[in-house]
Amino acid sequence: TLTVTAAPLTVTANSQSKAYNTTMTTGAGLTAFTSSGLVNGETIGSVTLASTGAPASSPVGTYAIVPSLATGGTFNPANYSITYSNGVLTVTPGVYTLTWTNPVSIVYGTPLGTNQNNATESVAGTNVYSPPNGTILPVGTTNLHVVFTPGDTNYLPTNATVTLTVTAAPLTVTANNQ
Repeated sequence: TLTVTAAPLTVTANSQSKAYNTTMTTGAGLTAFTSSGLVNGETIGSVTLASTGAPASSPVGTYAIVPSLATGGTFNPANYSITYSNGVLTVTPGVYTLTWTNPVSIVYGTPLGTNQNNATESVAGTNVYSPPNGTILPVGTTNLHVVFTPGDTNYLPTNATVTLTVTAAPLTVTANNQ
């Protein structure tokens, strides 16, 4: 009598990352896994993967990717003692756009305002400008800076710089009649 026992097989979900506000594909039929212990050149066709971090709304952080139900390929699950090992899903900060173009020149004496300090972003947040609105700049070229802090902590702050030219103001000097 010969007894053949099941061979040990480990199926590990591959670690992955995704940006906040995007969705990771989960479910049956996925091939984001590795295996060790298959014999005779056998293969696994797919594995079901699940993660609580998969939805777009999952906050920045790390989550388990849980593999299960190895199927398909050429292997027979009855010939193996299968152990599943979790992978890690890393949710990275979300991506957004900040748009700010060089403003048109202003004349000396014109205070900075929303025509110059007018950066826009694709997510809500707060802009802090340097120099701030109301500042009167000297003649020449000046860099304007903005630091944008998103209202949602799943996005990182960023900054931007544009260039503003201040031209000389017209000045008329008239001699008094004597």
